[in-house]
Amino acid sequence: MSLNRTIVLGIGLGAGQALPGVLYAHRGSDHDHVTALSTMAQTGGFLLAATGPVVASALHGAIRAWTAPLAALTATLVICTATSTRTGHDPK
Repeated sequence: MSLNRTIVLGIGLGAGQALPGVLYAHRGSDHDHVTALSTMAQTGGFLLAATGPVVASALHGAIRAWTAPLAALTATLVICTATSTRTGHDPK
């Protein structure tokens, strides 16, 4: 990999780690609220991310094709996109 690609990848990954922290701080009303938001989002995110490889491996092993794991990933992305449309909005 060339040096330029490595630099761009590093900047992108660094921004991907910093952006959620900024969003928690922006959304939270005080220290306890920011802590609660961060804890909930990271716990849920890590649990969801940890199940992905296990489920994909089980589907691939059962079917012996990548169609089912890719379909499950696509369905998960669609569900996450649909449920996150109201994220960050004040409840009314």
